[in-house]
Amino acid sequence: MICIYRLRNKINEKNYIGQTTNFKRRMIRHKADSKHPEPIYKIHRAIKKYGIDNFEITVLEECTEEMLDEREIYWVSHFDSFNNGYNMTGGGNGFGIGEGSPSSRISTLTAKRIIKIKLETVAPYREVANYLNCTLGTFNNVGNNSWQYLNNQIDDFSDEVVEYFRNKYPIDSLNILVFDNRTLELLGEYESTNDIISAGIVEVRGKYDQTSISRAIATKLSFQNKIFIHKKDYSEEYLKEITSNNRQRQIDWIDVYAEDGQYIKRFSSRKEIRDELGLTASQISNGLYLPNQVVTKGFILITNVQHDEGETIEAKLEKLASFSHTSPEFAVIKNGAVLETLRNQQECAKKYNLHQSRISLILRNGKGTTGGYTFKYVDNEEE
Repeated sequence: MICIYRLRNKINEKNYIGQTTNFKRRMIRHKADSKHPEPIYKIHRAIKKYGIDNFEITVLEECTEEMLDEREIYWVSHFDSFNNGYNMTGGGNGFGIGEGSPSSRISTLTAKRIIKIKLETVAPYREVANYLNCTLGTFNNVGNNSWQYLNNQIDDFSDEVVEYFRNKYPIDSLNILVFDNRTLELLGEYESTNDIISAGIVEVRGKYDQTSISRAIATKLSFQNKIFIHKKDYSEEYLKEITSNNRQRQIDWIDVYAEDGQYIKRFSSRKEIRDELGLTASQISNGLYLPNQVVTKGFILITNVQHDEGETIEAKLEKLASFSHTSPEFAVIKNGAVLETLRNQQECAKKYNLHQSRISLILRNGKGTTGGYTFKYVDNEEE
């Protein structure tokens, strides 16, 4: 089907207008692109945040392929989805070609630099956009919705700007180096967590192994007596720091509290907590080491190491209460209907008799239900 279509966010009423020559395949592509860890386009970030079920999909009109640009421009203007929605251009194929276009915000040289940097480095998009003095939206569009004709003209192009970012963010800098936590022996270099598992570097224990490796990188903790470091971060000092941190984190006991601060019990090991309270190893690690996760599955955990560093249940509860002043607004949804919007997850958990940790998880992942409810952040600002 050749058509113009609309994606309407049921929660904040923002729209996205698109054109396609294959409607079914285009919808599959939207869903797939929204699952990327860091989606480039506003619409994909929104689908990742709210979930595809919170978008109404409508075919606005069928037309000939020659009319697609013209009709897309019309509908983007009609719904104002460029200024107040998810479209990152005014529609059509970039409103012309190159810097001669009246809508062009950058030079041909800048566009070439952007395409080359995208292809040959892992430089953060915002940093490059700031360096080149253009908006992030313009940067994202180059080579995609605009300046497409340059994609086949830059094979031999390079200059001092491209070289700067190529040297600072080489394409392999996000490769993962794996070390033995005890001997510091380098076990290998891998392009992804999936490659690490496929190589048999870690023992396969379940579907969350890739998540555990990613968490080990972020928290500087070992996993299965292995240390994982992005190549861009590696130095001998960095490796020794992580190794020292892991060896010093000797836990003798863990105090467990209910999320209202009531003391439950002191446990001598994580295994005791898993057996008695039913928490998984990942949930315990999240509760202990993720800086913004005070509550995990309805419990607050404090180790002897944290206690010696001055961490108290009072400080944990104070931090939890502070979230209500800084946390973004979220919608409480049941059976597709928005019941109300709140900012305090603890208040929400008490009101609806739910676990706060489950609410946090659903908001963080952008999907899931608990007790028949789901939760979505309310987008008060432009994506």
